[in-house]
Order: sequence, then structure tokens, then C-alpha cells
Amino acid sequence: MYLDDLSDAELFVRSVPNSNHIAWQLGHLVSSDHEMLTLLGRTPPALPEGFAEAYTNETATSDDPAKFHKKDEYLALMDKMKAAVLALLGTHWLMHAGQFVPIRRQLGRPPLF
Repeated sequence: MYLDDLSDAELFVRSVPNSNHIAWQLGHLVSSDHEMLTLLGRTPPALPEGFAEAYTNETATSDDPAKFHKKDEYLALMDKMKAAVLALLGTHWLMHAGQFVPIRRQLGRPPLF
């Protein structure tokens, strides 16, 4: 629900200078879950080629939409990855969801919960 009413452009808003925008956080979550599942000996859903490399500490400072994915792509990958990891790694998603809230408030969106 935190993402439903946000546009692709709004995924690049930073709540404060030097914080991570939502686009980077979504890619980070998907690629981190992929990596953690692999480390746990599980077979995660496949990622598009070059996806994990687009969401590193070095790319977190980029605001160039061409270097990231579209909201629909994140949502599709999130659904696949979350189905594979929720039982094992659910707290990582919760921590980042809490970081989405101040960005939503800065954009004038109402509280959801």
C-alpha cells in the first residue's frame, strides 16, 4: 500500500539529503533477498541481468531514472521474491517500509496505518 499511489518519478524523492530514495531501496530489497536466499542454500527467483549490480552502495547516490527500474517492474519482482522469503527474512522488508513513511508524508500522502 505504501507504493500504490506513488508515481515512478516520486520513487526518486529523498526524505532528507543523503537518504536513499524508494527506487534504490526497492532494488536493494529485491537483490538482498536474492542474495540472502542463496546464502541460505535456497534457490531464489531469477533476477533480470545486471539487476543486483544496479543496487549497490555506490549506486545509492544516483538520481538518474535511466539507471533504475520502473515501479511495475519492482512490484512484479517483489511479489516473486517475497513469496520465497517472507518466512525467513520478513523483518528486512518491515525496516525499509518504515523508511518509506517520511517520504510519503513529505509528498503529502495521508498515513495508511
